[in-house]
Amino acid sequence: MSLGVDAFGSKNPGSGSSGVMITSEPLMGGSNYLAWASSVELWCKGQGVQDHLIKKASEGDEKAKTLWEKVDAQLCSILWRSIDSKLMPLFRPFQTCYLVWEKARNLYTNDISRFYDVISRMTSLKKQELDMSTNLGQVQAVMEEFKTLMSVSASIEKQQEQ
Repeated sequence: MSLGVDAFGSKNPGSGSSGVMITSEPLMGGSNYLAWASSVELWCKGQGVQDHLIKKASEGDEKAKTLWEKVDAQLCSILWRSIDSKLMPLFRPFQTCYLVWEKARNLYTNDISRFYDVISRMTSLKKQELDMSTNLGQVQAVMEEFKTLMSVSASIEKQQEQ
């Protein structure tokens, strides 16, 4: 069932987000959070709705806010389907994309054991008997994971919370 306007801007009442999948592998926890988050961000960017991950609501007139809420509810439903059913009790209370996204980020980017693992992998990186592009890819993957764990916020309150 569609609300008349789906996440992709379609006004066809028969279209909806029921069969849409953001990522092929659901969020299983800290072990695949980075891959899941990258897939979600890329999908949302491709649909032109990435602002739903970083903003609580649309600023503007009442009509724009109503449309934002409809699209956000549909996107939140799609986002929920990208999360493993065992984790859903943690996420079901959050009914906006922003809140689901923040909950996942807070749960899986402040994990001290994961931080230790990333630092260990960074300090033990060495050239293996692989081609140079594979070695560089491994270095970049570890560095990206480190950047995600050490994300810096412009807000002092947000930084202290991290």
